[in-house]
Amino acid sequence: MQTKIVLIIIFNHRYDDNLEKLDRIYKNRFSNVYYIMPFYDGPRLDVIPVYENSFCFQGYVAQALASFYMRDCTHYVFIGDDLLLNPNLNQPLFPRPPVRPPAFPTAFTSKANS
Repeated sequence: MQTKIVLIIIFNHRYDDNLEKLDRIYKNRFSNVYYIMPFYDGPRLDVIPVYENSFCFQGYVAQALASFYMRDCTHYVFIGDDLLLNPNLNQPLFPRPPVRPPAFPTAFTSKANS
């Protein structure tokens, strides 16, 4: 299985001006880059809007999951928009996964005791 990474960049506030800068830094290093930004209403399809204040941005990922989830993805890398990854961290350098990740969403079922 080939390594497939999704880079998720989380904004704690709406800074549209940083999108182009971050594109220049990461688009050639990762094949899939998504941005999670509060209250975004622009035209870009790679920016996922979330509707929560920055004091609760653990809810950002839960709101955005259906928009960035890829069944054939092997790794997700989450960073803040104000953080720069080490230039040596690129998609080709990640190791191959030992097992296939589980499918999403998973159904929780209970079996009755027979």
